[in-house]
Amino acid sequence: MDTILQGPILYDFGDMVRSYTNLREEDDPKAGNNFSLENYKALKKGFLYNLKDTLTQTELDNLELGAKTVIYVQALRFLTDYLNGDVYYSVQHPEQNLDRAMSQINLLIDLKRNIA
Repeated sequence: MDTILQGPILYDFGDMVRSYTNLREEDDPKAGNNFSLENYKALKKGFLYNLKDTLTQTELDNLELGAKTVIYVQALRFLTDYLNGDVYYSVQHPEQNLDRAMSQINLLIDLKRNIA
C-alpha cells in the first residue's frame, strides 16, 4: 500500500533518493561507491524546483532526514523478511534479502558520508 497511497512528502523524497542514487544493484552487498552525489544533487534540485514554494520550512529542513529514514526502514524491511523466511519479498537465492539489507545499509553509510 505504501506505493499507491498518498504519503508524507519527505518519504516520497527519501524513496526517490533510495532508488535513484544507488550505484549498485539492489541486492549487491558490497560496500563502497554505493551513492551518487551527482544524482542526489540533480534529484534534489529537480524536486525543489517544483515544490520549494509548497513545502514547509520543517519539510525543507528535513529532506536529508527523509532520505536517511527511508533507506534505514527499507534495510530493516529486507532484514526482517530474511529473518522471517522471505515471506514478503520474492527471492532468487536464500541470502538475497540479507544482501538487499546490506546494500541499503551501505547506501545509507555512503549517503551520510556525502551529505552529513
